[in-house]
Amino acid sequence: MKVDKVDISKTLMACGLQLNLHDFENDFGTPYVGINDIFGIHHVHDWYFGYENESGYSGTRRQFYADMGEMISFFNQYIAERSIKEFIVAPFHKVRQFEFIDEDCDIYQEIKLFLMSHNVRSNSHAGIKLSIEETNLFEMLFEGAFRGVSLLSLFFPETGTLISPSHHFGVPFFTARPCVEKKAIKLLLNSYPNLKFYEKDLFE
Repeated sequence: MKVDKVDISKTLMACGLQLNLHDFENDFGTPYVGINDIFGIHHVHDWYFGYENESGYSGTRRQFYADMGEMISFFNQYIAERSIKEFIVAPFHKVRQFEFIDEDCDIYQEIKLFLMSHNVRSNSHAGIKLSIEETNLFEMLFEGAFRGVSLLSLFFPETGTLISPSHHFGVPFFTARPCVEKKAIKLLLNSYPNLKFYEKDLFE
């Protein structure tokens, strides 16, 4: 189901996530007012813009997808642990849907068709609300982000948590309840030796 920008903003604010217009998409600030405790997970293999880029971890295409599979497995377990039933896909704090546009890129085409199938036009800040049963879409969304193509994030209204996969092969979390999410993440990471927890205080 398509969700417009106004309704997305209301849902975020109800969960304590208010867009910080002063630091909008600023890597040195925070995209949400009062959310200064930035944390997330990353893979020990420091991929950068996917397997086709010479920077970052130098591995094979097969290794890239194996590593991505570990990330997706973690988030499937996280969703089950947190009893999440639905999620919203949208650019949220990003100014656009795609980091770059390449009509010949397979994952770009796949995500573009996904958005179009839900009547979300190019450069829109509208989102799509989906049942968690559609977690098969995670592979597409994570791959798009990890290869530096997509800027879409995922928001879980029931827990008030937003995750934003990036081309650094990491996934930062934004939430007004960091202690709860950190505890859940750290417990799950015990089963994933290749995934690591990170955090930083923007005012430390």
